Amino acid sequence: MYAAAVMCALASLMVADAPKEKPFKPTAVFRGTHSQIKKERFVQVLSADAWKKLWQEHRGKENRFTESDQELDVDFDSHYVIGISTGNADWCSLVPRIRDKEVVIGYRGESHQTEGGPLGHSKPPTPEELEREKKELAQAPYAFIILPRTIQSVAIEQNVQRMLGEPPLWKHRTRFVLPEK
Repeated sequence: MYAAAVMCALASLMVADAPKEKPFKPTAVFRGTHSQIKKERFVQVLSADAWKKLWQEHRGKENRFTESDQELDVDFDSHYVIGISTGNADWCSLVPRIRDKEVVIGYRGESHQTEGGPLGHSKPPTPEELEREKKELAQAPYAFIILPRTIQSVAIEQNVQRMLGEPPLWKHRTRFVLPEK
């Protein structure tokens, strides 16, 4: 009984000592599943030239976008971009928040598993299955978060929680600090 009371007291102290967080709304968020950046990556983009280079890499040589002339203009005098590429996932969900004086962008690369073995496990795949697999492999979730330059520090955290219905389990991945001009 005493041990249980001590554990409860320690747990409440840990919660009380945890940094306070509140929701945060970035200037804009653009995300989808059709980036050509296939590996997990986190970037801070501070200039129009760096943005143009990242945008071209994101769009790729084989443009899989509906609007082939789509562009995203950013005023880099007043804003900058944080880019998240999740790599092997179906979708990227975001939880932006403020902790102390730092913006924290929590993300989760979400995937869904269905019953059954890998493609062609029991028999050779049909041409339709091969085409569907090719399209699925073309998916690469991304998020571009537009932030005002008044935000000096951004932490990226990944939700590594495995069980549905459980609270997020955040793992620090990287931090970006805005350089002084």
